[in-house]
Amino acid sequence: MRSPMILCSLVLAVLGWTTSSHAAPQLEKNGFKAQKKQDRKEKYVLESAEVDWQVVATRKKGVDRCPQVAGWDTADTWLVQTLRPPNEQPDPYRDKQLEIKLRRAMATEPLLKELDRFCTYRKHSGSAPSFPSPPPAGLEKPAGSRMALVPAGDPVSILAQHFLDQTSGMPPNFSLPPGKPPVRLVFIDTEPDHEGVPHSSAPSKHGYSLVHQAQELACKTVYPCPSEFATRLALRYSNRDLPLPGANTNSQGGHLGLVEDLAAAITREVWTWRQSGSKQHLVLNLSVGWDELSVDRQGKKLHELDIKKVSKLKPDTQLVYYALQYARRSGALVIAAAGNRRGGEESKGPLLPAGWELRPPSCLPFALGPKPVYAVGGVDWQGLPLPNYRQGGLPQRVAFGDHAITTPTGSSDEPTAMYTGTSVSAAVVSSIAAVAWYLRPELPPAEVMNLISQSGDGLPVRADYYAWKNLWPLSHLVKAPHLRRLSLCRAVQQACAGGGGCAIPSCQPWEPNKAADLSVLVSGNPQISPLPALETTTLPTACGSASDPAPKFFAIQGGVSDACPLYLLPDMVSQRWVAPQPEVNPCPNCTFVPPPATSLHFGATPATPQGYVLAVVIDPEWQAPGISIDSVTLDVDRYSGDSFVERMTYAIPKDDLMNAANSTHLLGVKEVGNGDSLVGCTATLNFEVTVGGTTYSVQNPVYVDPQPD
Repeated sequence: MRSPMILCSLVLAVLGWTTSSHAAPQLEKNGFKAQKKQDRKEKYVLESAEVDWQVVATRKKGVDRCPQVAGWDTADTWLVQTLRPPNEQPDPYRDKQLEIKLRRAMATEPLLKELDRFCTYRKHSGSAPSFPSPPPAGLEKPAGSRMALVPAGDPVSILAQHFLDQTSGMPPNFSLPPGKPPVRLVFIDTEPDHEGVPHSSAPSKHGYSLVHQAQELACKTVYPCPSEFATRLALRYSNRDLPLPGANTNSQGGHLGLVEDLAAAITREVWTWRQSGSKQHLVLNLSVGWDELSVDRQGKKLHELDIKKVSKLKPDTQLVYYALQYARRSGALVIAAAGNRRGGEESKGPLLPAGWELRPPSCLPFALGPKPVYAVGGVDWQGLPLPNYRQGGLPQRVAFGDHAITTPTGSSDEPTAMYTGTSVSAAVVSSIAAVAWYLRPELPPAEVMNLISQSGDGLPVRADYYAWKNLWPLSHLVKAPHLRRLSLCRAVQQACAGGGGCAIPSCQPWEPNKAADLSVLVSGNPQISPLPALETTTLPTACGSASDPAPKFFAIQGGVSDACPLYLLPDMVSQRWVAPQPEVNPCPNCTFVPPPATSLHFGATPATPQGYVLAVVIDPEWQAPGISIDSVTLDVDRYSGDSFVERMTYAIPKDDLMNAANSTHLLGVKEVGNGDSLVGCTATLNFEVTVGGTTYSVQNPVYVDPQPD
């Protein structure tokens, strides 16, 4: 048993830190500026996600072809371009055969007719004229494509085993019934199109890491492997500028994607799967998304989750919605990440397309019947919401997603990256769904999701994104549902008991007090004694809005009565398309660990270790030219059951940040713990960063390793 919880911390950062400490650091000493909210309000605004080199429009009824536009390329409808095999140039014979197949399919699938109404135009060059307004005859509602699609997401051997312990629970070498077709699990992400698990990574390791995590979970502890893996590219760009010629035909992946690229990847995969006549089931994992609070070129916030008709959505958003409906009606199962918070007041609610599970573009108050997508939230090893969860975007269905990393099985495979976020959680649930569907192939997708959801462990914490949340008076009469934490073994138990043709496994019980033991980070470290420590700054009563379960970026001004979290910087999810940014947090390995016990002579009274140690090292990607880390604070949040209790905040001197740039740096936080456990707590490092001349807030989750017995 761990010792009882006294103090906990909610972490919205994925980093590890080291720094020498100072008592009650002052703003003027730490690089902070004491500015009130109104002083900085006008400086930071959301920029439009629309690019100026690609436009999506719809054809008017009765118009068979996409009209030509001077200076802009288009040869086919969006659907024909999408279904043409990648890297293949137009060919009259093959295109005619594809058109014949399409006409046949449209006779039985009306959604293909809707997808066939869209046209995509791309500039010849940067000097080409702007897209005409009003649009050419035959077109309506042209709008710039949005570079808003981003990954919904960051000691290796210890955490790799911890990931498997938290997500599986299967007994060793469990046998599944042989002879069934494997379930096809496709990750639509940053990795180029590939059949099987890739052995090398694209420039972004996001998709590569997720598919390896899925293979680890679904195939390491059971036999035969119930899944067939593949990757499909949806994020192919490094920035929002006009790409070089051929960028779309030979892309090795990037950090950004156009919204319609996601629609194209979904549509192409479902079309190919259906045309193949395969008897396999298909699961699509979307650990990607875009913020529904996008901004158009006029600076208007779109609030896409509030739109009640599909035709009122932006054209590229319509494409994704129709593609998801096409996948659903084809019998595929689509699972999407609810999204991560990076900082900033706009970073709330679920990302799209995950948000459409409960709020599709419909006049009904919430979704009824089969769903086009299933949203997944994330929790840590304690069952608490991940420190970087999006307020208002935590669905009932959750899975572990805290500092996840795996060790690839192939000796020549590249190592994976470490991620904390709903990207990992979605990959976990997709893997669980694939195994359950292998065992119960007779079930439709909705019943597969019901099966695995019912198998989950109930948690004290309640969801804040649920069907009746905004439906008065039901929202006042019925409490929010408790989270249900999914794991592989529990789902296999449920599937086997319901007729899966397998022996019911004996699952290793989930232990909400079993953290990864990371004491090796401080054991025997010569820096540990004596260890300088930061002193806490308690938020004044006037700052009550900060002591809220929504972590926010702020700077503490010691000795000043009005020291509130004064301004929320724009976050990097909302601003992702402005400039290329590393997709890993500044400190993926940041960890809170208890200090080692003091060595004593025989007969001496043991001394209780004081406080905790914060281990920090800045990722090299965040030390590149054009990127700077300007300041940082640490939030430690304490929870009791499903209730937020209090927050302790620390300002970290900038000099200590620089010490963490070259090697692991250790910082003592003496008020945290005081010899007691951090169970029930989360922690976050709040970075103020400047990338390409624009300032953002990045919230970096910290792994909390509580005091051992």
